[in-house]
Amino acid sequence: MDWRSQRYVIEASKQCGRNVLLEVRSMIEWPTFCAAAELPPRRVLAHPGGDGTRSMAENAPGCDTVVAVGPEGGFTEGEVALARAEGWRVLDLGPRILRVETAAIALAVFFG
Repeated sequence: MDWRSQRYVIEASKQCGRNVLLEVRSMIEWPTFCAAAELPPRRVLAHPGGDGTRSMAENAPGCDTVVAVGPEGGFTEGEVALARAEGWRVLDLGPRILRVETAAIALAVFFG
């Protein structure tokens, strides 16, 4: 993570009183990341048309979680299918399409 991203994570964590820093990693190819063995078992892909947040209620906050928020325009159907095949849960964040920054924050709050 570059120093600017690290600074944003630290400042946001201070502002909301979070005592565990989020980890932001450098970008890699989706198929490589999606199938990475070192990912925690709880893997969530934010994508319109996925399961509603109520279906994720069984997931207790505080568990190691990796979330993926798509690029502008969203994930392709092939990328979503690959994620599902690798055990990712696909989560719909609601009726509105959110900016990537807003979606990431919403997921951090939901799973934090």
